[in-house]
Amino acid sequence: IQQALEQNRFCLMAQPIVGIRGDNYYEVLLRMAGDDGKLIYPDDFLPVAHEFGLSSRIDLWVLENTLAFMNQHRKVLPGLRLAVNLSPASVSRSQFPGEVERLLAQYHVEPWQLLFELTENHSLSNPEQARQTLAHLQALGCRVAIDDFGTGNSSLSWLEKLRPDVLKIDKSFTSAIGTDAVNSTVTDIIIALGKKLNIELVAEGVETQAQ
Repeated sequence: IQQALEQNRFCLMAQPIVGIRGDNYYEVLLRMAGDDGKLIYPDDFLPVAHEFGLSSRIDLWVLENTLAFMNQHRKVLPGLRLAVNLSPASVSRSQFPGEVERLLAQYHVEPWQLLFELTENHSLSNPEQARQTLAHLQALGCRVAIDDFGTGNSSLSWLEKLRPDVLKIDKSFTSAIGTDAVNSTVTDIIIALGKKLNIELVAEGVETQAQ
């Protein structure tokens, strides 16, 4: 992982998020090139990065390279909006919003073009600092999303503490629509909750007309 950081052997991809009202954006996906050139998926290297304290460095690499891409392609991709994932280590650092602000200015990207995603089933060692960090990012003009919502043990607690702009309904609930009454009901509840709180909703893994 250290060699990948030093030798720029990470690779960024983009997955479209298609809005029913035309408000589209892209989620940035991270891969790492192994010694043999094959791509390694995050599930195979991010836990190791977290264990050895490299998560924040990876987050900053992703952020800077994402902003550099936006700056380089602003003429052909005007108004591009991208979502990047954050590790618990980054949101637990009080310096992180300042680093984001500096990089936004360096690459001439507007804050509204960025959405930061935090996965719900990640544990936070310092929930209060995480709340402050995300609130600071929102004050800059960036948006905040909770990814895989509904899979953790503290969904409602996260809503109350983190005040996200977007909830991403986990694929396990989406895929159960039409086949599993309990999970379908949970999906209905999340949708109703999002509408009540005026939070944008994203459904992961939509593949059928029913979904």
